[in-house]
Amino acid sequence: MRIRPRTTPAPAPAGSAARTRHALAALAIAGGLAAAGLAAPSSASAASAADTTADGSVVVGASVDQAAAAAHWTPAARAAALAVDSSAAASRSSILSTSAETTATDSAPVPHPDQPFVGVLFYVSGGRNHACTASVVDTPAGDEIATAAHCLVDRATGSATTLATFIPGAQGATAPHGIWPVRVAAVSSSWTTTGRASDDAGFARVSGPAGEVLAAQVGAAEPVFGSTLVPATGQAPSLAILGYPAAGSASAALEACEGRPQHDAGGQTSLPCELGKGAAGSPVLTFTGEQRSVVARPSAGRGVLLATWGAEAQRAFSSLQGR
Repeated sequence: MRIRPRTTPAPAPAGSAARTRHALAALAIAGGLAAAGLAAPSSASAASAADTTADGSVVVGASVDQAAAAAHWTPAARAAALAVDSSAAASRSSILSTSAETTATDSAPVPHPDQPFVGVLFYVSGGRNHACTASVVDTPAGDEIATAAHCLVDRATGSATTLATFIPGAQGATAPHGIWPVRVAAVSSSWTTTGRASDDAGFARVSGPAGEVLAAQVGAAEPVFGSTLVPATGQAPSLAILGYPAAGSASAALEACEGRPQHDAGGQTSLPCELGKGAAGSPVLTFTGEQRSVVARPSAGRGVLLATWGAEAQRAFSSLQGR
């Protein structure tokens, strides 16, 4: 498996056996993260100006610290941040084995076993609380996450969204692995110019309690750039999306959806999983645990549109190293 295992033990949820963090066995398919900002922030830290690097990546600093993030994103604030989207049920849910064989489809979302490298990214934009999904990706420092660009950078201002905070392995409104504020983020200049779903890929480095390493606690997916999601000939392989259809609510739990990517209008790539709008940023994974993309946004009648993890996304990812 290519999911980097965590290196420190964590207690299993009450009433359940401890699970291996690096396995993607028996992927349960369905669901999505429903989001709607409801509450104005009680406080927010101003974002720093954007820095366009020589390779075209846009890097922005975020001034929120651990204390400010914890003060704003209380359990009550996280619970109130989102309203569950009743239309978020997947239309193509199924159970996938490690060999990627599917069973009969079912219209109901299917819970996925705990994979704490995936979590909820809360942020404030336009004076309202919002949330996306994000995932930890493997880097030497062990502190980088992948998500959709619009969850990290406000295109209208070019500044970082405020109070962006990652909650890995979120369970309801709890934070079983702590609160990790975003300290610096990077997106491609193409996204800030076009706003296209295919360009909507973002990365960030987070900070946590002194001396703690995020990937060591929760594991990390191996990011793979430049892969062809839809081959020129033959059938595209099945890919899995992991996300939180009820993020921020008392019932929030990780769920999954599976499908085969396909070409869409305007050079976009879609995947036929009917997910709510808050699924943005959810990791798109192979069944060996490689992360190939993220969800950009839902597309009515076509499932979700995927960001392209090509050269620009890789440069944005690399631009954060050493920062």
